[in-house]
Amino acid sequence: MQNFCTTLKKFIKNNTLIIVIHCQCNGPGEMIKEPHPAGSKGGKMKRALAIGIILLFIASSISISNEAGQEKIKNGDRRKIYQWMEAGIKADYATDMSNVSIDSTAFATIVDGQVFHIYEGLPWCLYVTAYWDPPQGQPICIWVDLNTLPEGARIIPEGCSCGIDSVTITLEWTPAIGQAGTYVIRFYVGYECYQAYSYFDITVIVEPYVPTPTETFRICAEEEFVLNVTAYWEPPQPEKLICLWIYEPSLPEGATFDECHCDYGSVTSTLRWTPSSDQVGEYIITFLAGEDCGYYTFPFSIKIIVEICEDNIPPTTTKIIGEPKYQEGFFVNSSTPFTLVAQDNEGGSGVKAIYYRIWSERTGWTEWKKYTDSFTLPETSGNCKYYIEYYAVDNAGNEEEIHNQTHVVDNERPYTTATFEGSYVSTSDHVIVGKNGKLELCGADPCCEKIKMVKFKVLNPLTFIGKGDYCKFIDHTTVKLRFTNTKGQQVEKICKLKPDGWVDPWHTTRHYIGEVTIDLGDAADCKLTLSIWYYDFDTSEWRPLPVFPGGKNEITITCKWIREVGTKGKAFCYTERTEPFNLLHLIVLKVLEFECTSCKTSGSGIDKEQYRIDEGTWIDLIDPEEIALLNLPDILKDNRIHKIDFRATDNLQQDECVKGFRIQVDTTPPETQPIESPSNDEETNAIPRFEWQNSTDPAGIAYILEIAKDPDFNNVVFETKTYFASFYELSIDHRLPQGKYYWRIKAVDLVDNEGEWSDTGSFIVGESNPPYKPSRPNGPPVGKTGKNYTYTASTTDPEGDKIYYNFSWGDGNYSGWIGPYASGDTASASHNWSKRGIYQVKVKAMDEYGYESEWSDPLPIVVPYSFNISIECPRNGLYVFGKKLVPLRHTIVIGPLKIGVSGNGLDKAEFYIDGKLKYVAHEPPFTWIWNEFAFGRHEIKVIVYDCAGNIAMDEQKIWMLNI
Repeated sequence: MQNFCTTLKKFIKNNTLIIVIHCQCNGPGEMIKEPHPAGSKGGKMKRALAIGIILLFIASSISISNEAGQEKIKNGDRRKIYQWMEAGIKADYATDMSNVSIDSTAFATIVDGQVFHIYEGLPWCLYVTAYWDPPQGQPICIWVDLNTLPEGARIIPEGCSCGIDSVTITLEWTPAIGQAGTYVIRFYVGYECYQAYSYFDITVIVEPYVPTPTETFRICAEEEFVLNVTAYWEPPQPEKLICLWIYEPSLPEGATFDECHCDYGSVTSTLRWTPSSDQVGEYIITFLAGEDCGYYTFPFSIKIIVEICEDNIPPTTTKIIGEPKYQEGFFVNSSTPFTLVAQDNEGGSGVKAIYYRIWSERTGWTEWKKYTDSFTLPETSGNCKYYIEYYAVDNAGNEEEIHNQTHVVDNERPYTTATFEGSYVSTSDHVIVGKNGKLELCGADPCCEKIKMVKFKVLNPLTFIGKGDYCKFIDHTTVKLRFTNTKGQQVEKICKLKPDGWVDPWHTTRHYIGEVTIDLGDAADCKLTLSIWYYDFDTSEWRPLPVFPGGKNEITITCKWIREVGTKGKAFCYTERTEPFNLLHLIVLKVLEFECTSCKTSGSGIDKEQYRIDEGTWIDLIDPEEIALLNLPDILKDNRIHKIDFRATDNLQQDECVKGFRIQVDTTPPETQPIESPSNDEETNAIPRFEWQNSTDPAGIAYILEIAKDPDFNNVVFETKTYFASFYELSIDHRLPQGKYYWRIKAVDLVDNEGEWSDTGSFIVGESNPPYKPSRPNGPPVGKTGKNYTYTASTTDPEGDKIYYNFSWGDGNYSGWIGPYASGDTASASHNWSKRGIYQVKVKAMDEYGYESEWSDPLPIVVPYSFNISIECPRNGLYVFGKKLVPLRHTIVIGPLKIGVSGNGLDKAEFYIDGKLKYVAHEPPFTWIWNEFAFGRHEIKVIVYDCAGNIAMDEQKIWMLNI
């Protein structure tokens, strides 16, 4: 239910304090009245009728059904009817708006008359904002005269509220039934609390509730009348509290109604009355419903006509629901028994039979059956909605009206997804967490929300291998994400990652990033297993990436987990020791988009989420419906390995299978060992190697290395974090200029416990002469778009230093520094061009001290403008002496070969074998017969020029035998 809100604003203009009241209507319509200037008469106040809570018996708003049937009046036949009434709650709103001005110099109201019309039982709030205009940077305070505040109304926040230039308070009031009348409420404004600068009044007129019966019941004097009244939200809101009680003055003498009580989604109470013969007549009884007893009331009324009746009453059937059940039996499972008991009225003919039938959202209606014994609802997978209809017949032939009640069968056990937050690392035996480590438990009672599509961002999947004197990063640039549903169906997608151009703050590695969308299609399911694989380019195989606890490459997820955990982004880390190496696997996943089916039939919900430590007593979590975060250092007081189990229980008391982790809290930092080299102003090149003694830690070891220009490390020029290995060698991208430097290391473990800094070492980067100008790059002068071509170059260094090379490809891209190479050795790099054109390829050299040569002379590269030529012969087959015998996936040629191309407007064609020009054809037909000794695999390439000077190329690899 939305609140009916009014906003009151104040400001100073032309020495007059103006108060503007702005009312917003949440119902169908909105009325706004412009403010009047100081001294005006204000104009006529417009008013829109505030609609109270009306019970509408139409399909679009509220429905009412009677368990025993609607009232029957036929040929004067009058019957006692036992009723079940259901009332959906729906509210409409309208509102007023007015203005008032206050003369601040005279401390008097100039324009008065803010009048608001509201109704008993209708919640109302007024937002009051006072502010200086223009802003003065001065305090402004507002408070209410408590003597004028009606009973039940309140100001939020209580007392006086102040702010600089503006301040807002809220008046909330839900007038109770019987509070109709006119109320004048006074507000004060000043520079400080309770020192009035001015005041203003508002008038609230509370209109009385006028009951309009929505249903009429004819009952018999001297016979008991029972009316079960159910109030529920329309549309259904099973998670929202609703309360039901009666307006006491409307209750007839001798009648009783249950005291106010509340439940989620719907609530039922019973009216009982046996009217005497002296009470023949008409009665209007009013019921009240809302979010709390006596608060936020929604009234609705019925009319009861008491008459002297004949005995023409059918029997009455009661349905008894056994255990387990929840929400008065709305939720059950397939073992819950249903019992039907019928009784005829006193002195009646007696019950002859009870009949019932069942409707399922999956199979529809059964046939009517005669009731003989208790029954259960059919067992299903997942949650399923059922209707049960039943009625009784007495021996006089009076038929009871058909009862129709809804039930949901929930046979699914709840499910908990567990992940770790904060600093943690998993091993094959247990999980180690740091001082901020948390266990995140996400419990769900399957709905089922089927996962249809997930779009992931994948960041930095890598494996780090290291020991004291060895380290290696393996960036997994191609990964595969696979979903497996509960039926074993699999859907997978490959994600190719690219460098994002950013190096992490530790300068440890480049970040590789990619996105992948997985559409489940027919494999959509409520619960999926996500597994992660990486492509091993050395073995050409897909291998599991073990980043989840226990060294697994898979985790089970639900739509709730995706929505509440996956969209925040999650890092998964696993470490293991494979002698003599330590391995660290890492990946970061974030859900960018997802699509799940709506929850067609909800389960009974989570009743409790529990955990226990070392098989001790189960402990309840505070709110089982929310994500639970267990702060592990608070509940595990030592550094021993503990077993934490967890489970969820739904409201039908169905437990999930117990799951758990072995967990160790590690808050002890590792000890930093001494550094070894360089030290004592040792001279190095621009990319020195740093070495220190190895540290150990059960959570895995890493080191922070800092390099600075001063011994106090106020001017840090480089910082990095390296794992396991007790050395680090600067890359050429982080080379140091000539000069003196200081360095130190700090040992840290993989759960962020940090040791002390080591002693400081010093070194000097020496001077050097740059390498000589490299040779012009050597490689193919003509290429096709999208194909890689390799180019080489070389040079020497005057001091014989190692050399790095950087190729410029002429399209704005560079190879980056590659190497190092020994002085005089040849370097190579590959590139492909995405667009046709002419490019200038050149190369620059740099020695290990960071001194760079000049650029080489450029090599022009032509990437032709294609006009769709192709080698027509040979093409994918077996050729024997020029004749194609059979088609094949590859081309095999025995004997001489006639090579030909075709196209429009051709000027000439150049024929190349293995990169060597063999023949040039200047006129059609553009063919050439290759009749040379050849054995083995060869490459045919034809470059064709048209009359406009454009170039096209095609090439083909063949197997050739010609003797």
